[in-house]
Amino acid sequence: MASSRSLILAFIEKRPGAAARVLTAMDADDAAALIQDIPVRFATRVLTRMGAWPVCGLLTRMDIHRAAATLGGFSHQNAAALLRLMDPDDRNRLLGELPAPLQRDLKVTLSYPLDTVGANMTTAVLTQRIDHTVADARDHIRRATRADAGCVIVVDEDHRLAGLLAPVTLLRSTGNTLLTEVMDTEVEPIPARALLATARDLNGWDRYASLPVVSRHKHVIGTLGRAALRPAEAAGTFPQKAAVAGLPAALADAFVGYLAGLARLNDPAPGSRNDRGNGGPGR
Repeated sequence: MASSRSLILAFIEKRPGAAARVLTAMDADDAAALIQDIPVRFATRVLTRMGAWPVCGLLTRMDIHRAAATLGGFSHQNAAALLRLMDPDDRNRLLGELPAPLQRDLKVTLSYPLDTVGANMTTAVLTQRIDHTVADARDHIRRATRADAGCVIVVDEDHRLAGLLAPVTLLRSTGNTLLTEVMDTEVEPIPARALLATARDLNGWDRYASLPVVSRHKHVIGTLGRAALRPAEAAGTFPQKAAVAGLPAALADAFVGYLAGLARLNDPAPGSRNDRGNGGPGR
């Protein structure tokens, strides 16, 4: 049993894409039970490589608490994309198990029509007050590891846009420099209710990987990344810590069996090997 678990986790660690194909081919109930019984960081690694519909199916078959913990590790945009695909009852149940701040942010994103900026924005953003320094902003970037690092947004007391900074600007400035001295005040924010298509030709993309998004009251509520301008073909993604339960032996055996079959499919017959070397084409 221990060797089966080790093989599964090693395979996911080294070949997450191939492991994702194996999971997709398995019976959905068995795959969901297997994912639920491995450490979340491994579940994250493999589910990231699967399509959105299969991931939705797995999440809705998992224990609600474990599914919510898994969803809580998704990137904001991918979590929202998955929730949009779910039956409303399943969506609401999952949302209800999430931490209040994350639940609130996802509900905001889900409230916008799919073709708008608000539906495609990231709410985890790097914001600084106008009285902060370059050193403050650098420290914030180091601590906020999951925030969109495409730009640093400077806001006033009412959380309205005051200026924008590219991260490289923080490297070129001394730590005690006020952000107001080096920030860009000429970038226009994007209204959350604007159609996504209208954001493509903004001049700000020439200088920033992300641009600030504002509510109807002009409050900064997120950022839109340049990558979001491409048509959303969202797949799932997720991380967080969860208990490691014993992997059912039957499921482990089934998974190992799939791995063996996949290896036979991918490994050419002995007489057909070419001169590329022992390992075959790498990725």
